Amino acid sequence: MLTYFGDFQPITQPLVTMAFFLVTIMEINSYLYRLKNTYILKRNIAKEYNFTNRENEIAIQIIKGNSYKKISKNMFIAYSTVRKHASNVFIKSNVSNKEDFIKKFGK
Repeated sequence: MLTYFGDFQPITQPLVTMAFFLVTIMEINSYLYRLKNTYILKRNIAKEYNFTNRENEIAIQIIKGNSYKKISKNMFIAYSTVRKHASNVFIKSNVSNKEDFIKKFGK
């Protein structure tokens, strides 16, 4: 009995299994979000301004009018990461802020 409980397998195996299950659910949610929110813009600004895939996803959401908090929640990334990518997008597209970006590329 001591050998069975001594190595904590009854505790660690369910925890590891649950962790893998939760990570899988997060990945599926992220994939479904990307499928649902794949937009084709009339103008391919990603190629024009050499945006990365992530910068392009954030640029599309900025054009839609989403806040940085909402973008970070939708994309399952940190708020500071969204701000950094948005800053890169603004630098690459020669605008100074979100409002100018929306004016330049909005529909």
